[in-house]
Amino acid sequence: MKLRMLYKKKDIVENWCKMNNMKLNPNKSKCMLIGTSKKLKQQSSLNIYINETILENVDSHKLMGIYINKNLKWNVHISYIYNKMMYQIHLLKRLTFYLTYVMKKLFYNAYIMSVFDYCCPFWANGPNSELSMIKNIKKGAAKIILKRSNGNSAVPLFNELKWLSFDTRLNYHIGVITYKILHRHTPKYMDNLISL
Repeated sequence: MKLRMLYKKKDIVENWCKMNNMKLNPNKSKCMLIGTSKKLKQQSSLNIYINETILENVDSHKLMGIYINKNLKWNVHISYIYNKMMYQIHLLKRLTFYLTYVMKKLFYNAYIMSVFDYCCPFWANGPNSELSMIKNIKKGAAKIILKRSNGNSAVPLFNELKWLSFDTRLNYHIGVITYKILHRHTPKYMDNLISL
């Protein structure tokens, strides 16, 4: 009976892929069971086959540039964002003697702020303890660009650089998405998120 159920599940995935003209490579595909910690204690893995190959079970996975984990929490992605931005901050620090003020600002916008901007309305509702790391990176970048000491407050630095604060920039991106949804400039699945 269990074997028959297993093959039925296998057929569902393969049939869905065929119907949607989708070819999956089982060696590059993963599967993840998503739920609360309590639910995941009852069942922690899935048995999904594609072309007679069982898919690897993972706790988190990168999908279109965003890490999704089994509890739908953002700690894995925020950690990824932090590490990526920190790498670029160290690079900016090493290059600071060779770049002009304008070039440093361009570097920041292209290689650091672009990392934050990507899908931030979704992941930036994570825990404040983790988001504070991202906020500190922005302040650190401002100090490098303006050649200021560690004791400076972030607000005057951001004002001088004409940067929005973390929260204001996040609200800006949320506002842009909301506007697009209300004026039907987004895919249909997003239209249902907001209604007047």
